[in-house]
Amino acid sequence: MIFEEKYKNSILHKVRIYNDKGKLFIERKYKERKKWEETSYNPEDNQNNFKLKGGEGNIREYNDKNELIFEGVYKNGQRFQGKEYNSQGEILFEGYYKNDKLRFEGKIKRYNYNNKLIFEGEYQYGKIVKGKECYNDQLLFEGEYNYLKKLNGKFYNPIFIDQVSGELKDGSGINIKEYKFFESKEALFFEIFEGEYKDGKKWNGIVEVFTKKEKEINPKYKYKYENGVIKFDEESESKIIFESDKGDIVNGKEYNEYGELIFEGKYKDGKRYEGIAKEYDGFVQKIFYGKYEDGKKFQGQEYNLFGDRIIFEGEFKDNKKYKGKEYNENGELIFDGEFNDEKRWNGNGYNNISKFIYKAGNIEEIEGFNGKKAIIYDYNKHELSEGEFKKCELYAGKIKTYFDDINSILKSEIEIKDGIIKGEGKEFYKNKRIKYIGTYKDGKFDGKGKLFYDDFGNIKYEGEFKNGEEYGNGKKYDKRGNLI
Repeated sequence: MIFEEKYKNSILHKVRIYNDKGKLFIERKYKERKKWEETSYNPEDNQNNFKLKGGEGNIREYNDKNELIFEGVYKNGQRFQGKEYNSQGEILFEGYYKNDKLRFEGKIKRYNYNNKLIFEGEYQYGKIVKGKECYNDQLLFEGEYNYLKKLNGKFYNPIFIDQVSGELKDGSGINIKEYKFFESKEALFFEIFEGEYKDGKKWNGIVEVFTKKEKEINPKYKYKYENGVIKFDEESESKIIFESDKGDIVNGKEYNEYGELIFEGKYKDGKRYEGIAKEYDGFVQKIFYGKYEDGKKFQGQEYNLFGDRIIFEGEFKDNKKYKGKEYNENGELIFDGEFNDEKRWNGNGYNNISKFIYKAGNIEEIEGFNGKKAIIYDYNKHELSEGEFKKCELYAGKIKTYFDDINSILKSEIEIKDGIIKGEGKEFYKNKRIKYIGTYKDGKFDGKGKLFYDDFGNIKYEGEFKNGEEYGNGKKYDKRGNLI
């Protein structure tokens, strides 16, 4: 593909994309780094099939190989609803999005190297909640998840169809026999775990890993779990599979205990030297590309879980960020400086209106609004506080809290006076119903207020509060609204 780009004030403003035959198939304009206007053409007949205007409309997205990876609806310059595809044109996800590329609600499918279906499930509120694992159309597990952590369900033996080989309840189970399969260019890998699950994880037991080339099956290595910790015997073979054993720098691949590829690149003296690494916690959390020293991250870039945006670039020390730049999901710089144990230590932080100066891990100064009125947002653009600031802290205004970053559900909105949480405010349940409305003192219910039930929203108590508790002769009601 050929790109023709135009910039305004060093920010990408317009793009024209041509296919390998030189035919135009995408014209795009950006606003605040979001796709705002776009027309995509069918290169064969030059007809425009999809249009985006004012950040809203239907859109198609392609990778650098001219393969369709997304088609659907955009709102406010971000993905809202649609379908994701793999390189074979099969649907990976179909549903709704939040914050552009966070899968929020819908159906998901995963395929292995040979394009065989290995997982299908459902997303709700940004998490995988139901699904089933399979290999060659044989069911391996079916049940409930939290992301990819198994909670409730049954394991199955792929040799004897429909034979249950274990059961989980609330993430725990004993006498489990679990099968996992992974295919690469070189061979088929599979493992058998026998033992106990706890909190959705392998807890105590033995894992045997095998390889199959053509018709020959060979044991690769064996390891065990003790209280959730992997223990290898000294004589166990490495999980690194080298493609070449000539010279001091060799190409190789490394797999985790689930058979998932976690590193691909070059090794020196048996240690990682340069390549791409993936860090897992039930699903891909970070992708790192760069150089290693003595087997540890030294210099490179970390990408988001989709692998399409840099979230950090710079130097590492003992596999942790040491010096460099952090970016948010919109590609905007949010910190430039030094880190200590992954925490921002010395340098400059940025948001939509201000610059934060960090010294020894503390914000020493905020340029742009000390003594002025301002609104502060987090990296997901949730409003956190609004009002007048003094000495880098909110002095007078209001502060908001949320239940979590993904769902953006408001938990509380309370006044700040003289730098203290006091005055009028309100709190909510996670189902978005009102929990309390009234006055606060030192961050607790204090003074006149109303407390509500979480199911139907009826008043539970109306009267005085003190130190966060009901106080005095207030009125109490049952769930039907009858005075008690």
